[in-house]
Amino acid sequence: MRPVVLALAVAEMLLISPGCSRLDFGRPILPLMTDRGTTKRASTAKESQAEAMARSQRMAKALAAWTADVSASADYHVSDEDVLEIGILSLEEPGKVGKIVRAVRADGMITLPWIGSVEVAGLTIQGVEEKIRGELDDKFIKNPEVTVAVTQYLGAPVVLTGAVGKPGVYYLKSDRQSILQLLAEADGLRGDAGK
Repeated sequence: MRPVVLALAVAEMLLISPGCSRLDFGRPILPLMTDRGTTKRASTAKESQAEAMARSQRMAKALAAWTADVSASADYHVSDEDVLEIGILSLEEPGKVGKIVRAVRADGMITLPWIGSVEVAGLTIQGVEEKIRGELDDKFIKNPEVTVAVTQYLGAPVVLTGAVGKPGVYYLKSDRQSILQLLAEADGLRGDAGK
């Protein structure tokens, strides 16, 4: 989607650039939101330009906060059923990163080669890295380089129902994830949602 948006933005700049001094910078950046149905009518027919601008600014702030929280997922505490991708330098071949994908079992453990079972539930990503590093250090690999990433957040399900774009089960990707972020994942509120 981004390449299309970028191409449209460049095309718009090239076509409008001679008259850019007459642009109305007070108008909303995005057009009024429309229903997803075939009607293509505005979600609120009586919405003023100021309200549309305020809504666009609120959505931009929410999306910025969401991306900041997703990048701060290193503080996320691993739960049962989460799927981890573990990279260990020189695990199988010297100088190459061996990648292992493991789902956290109901008992909070994962099983790794050479080490066996390691309890990871409740630890942060950094804590899991340190624990695996400690198990490998000086026993099998000297000063091991270990990276851990959560590939699937399945440990904290949340059910969204009602007037949302895509009702269903969603999973928390951060310990500090807000309801607004979950609503954004579910395509936001429908046009017929109450206040």
